[in-house]
Amino acid sequence: MSKAALGPEHPVTLTNIANLASITRKQGQSEEAERMLLQVVETSRAVLGSEQFVTLTSMHILALTFSDQGRWKEAEELELPVTTILDTILAWTREQTLTRSVVNMAMLFRPRLWEAIKKFS
Repeated sequence: MSKAALGPEHPVTLTNIANLASITRKQGQSEEAERMLLQVVETSRAVLGSEQFVTLTSMHILALTFSDQGRWKEAEELELPVTTILDTILAWTREQTLTRSVVNMAMLFRPRLWEAIKKFS
């Protein structure tokens, strides 16, 4: 509905697609989620810019998707700029940025951590 009413490049439409991709990812359909998120990231970067919250959120969800797929390096490469931009643009305190970075990295590597724990159990 938002595509029809607002257009495919509107921030609300892009947010809706990113949210749908997040749900799709959580349902185990990471390839479909990746396809949607790549489109959202590309469109939001072009239309809104790299520093826009929609872009940053979509990049974060895409990084989580890469993590789900075991693509650790790609996940990390995508997440690090998100943290840097948040620190710079949103003027977060170092503590807020550090906390967000730690939480985001923990989310990215959670599947890998569980695999390691299972090996030692």
